[in-house]
Amino acid sequence: MRHIVLAAAFAGSLVPFAVHAGDLQSKAALAENHLNKGDHQAALSELTKAADAIRAAMPLSFAKALFVTSSDGYGLYTASNQSTFKAGDTIRLYAEPVGYGQPHTDQGYEIRMTADVEIRNTTGQILGTTENFAKFGGYSQSRRDDLSVDISIDVPALPQGSYELVVRLKDSLSGKTGEQVVPFTIDE
Repeated sequence: MRHIVLAAAFAGSLVPFAVHAGDLQSKAALAENHLNKGDHQAALSELTKAADAIRAAMPLSFAKALFVTSSDGYGLYTASNQSTFKAGDTIRLYAEPVGYGQPHTDQGYEIRMTADVEIRNTTGQILGTTENFAKFGGYSQSRRDDLSVDISIDVPALPQGSYELVVRLKDSLSGKTGEQVVPFTIDE
């Protein structure tokens, strides 16, 4: 059994250039100037441009990755205090990727990613992997900045011990790849 859900909230616009401290200071100064004039929308717009520049320049990574009992979208999850499973249990992982590409096209802002999953032992030996476990993406008229990924996998028959669940996202639009390693334990 495998599932993946992509959820999004919308805001901002993409600024496609490398980030330098001067760029950020300039945007912050403009934002402060707008704020002092009472133009809150313009101030927020400048700060959004700065955040977008950082997102475009950073590697694809995860702001958060944790086991959950339920997830209904970005930030809407119930964290699990469990990281010990048995064969046949379902592991549910909630993650928030950041740093993905999102070019603007004639159809809107586009996202295209695939997810690979693998299970490794603590020495790094790969015990099982599924490439292109899930594919997701699409278009939006507004930029999507708050994505969540909800991955569920059934625990295979593994001996008692410590393992790592690896989730690897591949962004076909930016060429970026990022992975998150989440430790878990099998108890018989």
